[in-house]
Amino acid sequence: MQRARLSSCLLLLVPLPAFAYVCQGSISPSEWYEVHHGQPTFVGVAVSVETVSDVVRQGGGTPLLDESGNQTPVTVQKVTFRVEESFEGMKTQTAEVYGSGTTCDYHFTLGSRYLVYGWLGHDGTIRTAVGTRTVNEAKDDLKFLRSLKKQGTLP
Repeated sequence: MQRARLSSCLLLLVPLPAFAYVCQGSISPSEWYEVHHGQPTFVGVAVSVETVSDVVRQGGGTPLLDESGNQTPVTVQKVTFRVEESFEGMKTQTAEVYGSGTTCDYHFTLGSRYLVYGWLGHDGTIRTAVGTRTVNEAKDDLKFLRSLKKQGTLP
């Protein structure tokens, strides 16, 4: 099986009030599925793309604070998708998806079709995950996910 190109992000917290992200690696669709299984995954068209202010959150959902105790604001994309094909975690025909505020955030284009790998955040929002890309770039992933659907592995 051809390996799909897939970037991953790793949050490295350091003692200073700073943080760094590393985008790296490449894993197969089946390896990605093991990590991402159960999270919102769908094919959709970006019908609305806007930039909004958000707050960087730590792993437990707690807002990251600067040295003054203030929440760390970031600018992220908020994208509304018309869901065309659902694989996991999507029971609606539209979905709002937010960036995570990292250097690895995917930047969506209005009207384009994407395979969206999301993570359900502690606040109930769907955040983009690594692996999200245009449908044309996700052929191996789609073939794998559709094969799981046919086997009855996916709902």
